[in-house]
Amino acid sequence: SDRRGLNTIRDGLGEEAAYYTGRLSRSQKYEMLESFRIGEGPRVLVLTDAGRTGLNLEKCNHVIMWDTPASYSDYMQRVARAWRGTKTETTFVYSLSSTSKYDDELRERLEDSKKIVQSLSRAENLDEIGLAKYLKQALLRRSRR
Repeated sequence: SDRRGLNTIRDGLGEEAAYYTGRLSRSQKYEMLESFRIGEGPRVLVLTDAGRTGLNLEKCNHVIMWDTPASYSDYMQRVARAWRGTKTETTFVYSLSSTSKYDDELRERLEDSKKIVQSLSRAENLDEIGLAKYLKQALLRRSRR
């Protein structure tokens, strides 16, 4: 359960933790984030997908992903909650996941997506033939599994 997982994190870190979910009211979310920002609340925030976008947590140096993001875009949104271009401190990212077939497939898709994004960012003049070839290889790898 969510509560058991939160207790595990709190006990393991020796820190009080808060759980930011879609079940909280807007005012509860706001109060939780404000207390975190000004250093008066828990030092650990566990966010579900409810915190995937729109939050600015630049004081956060560690991102722990409770579950496997469904896409590379979701992954980057989660990391971006803590990392900003003007930030000088290192942001550490951790992913918790199960060994289920579902999580295994999600991780493989994330890795494929990550490679595509990285290759596109490195290749200034990648034409559609090169992109099509790369995508075909990724699909073939996925279909062999």
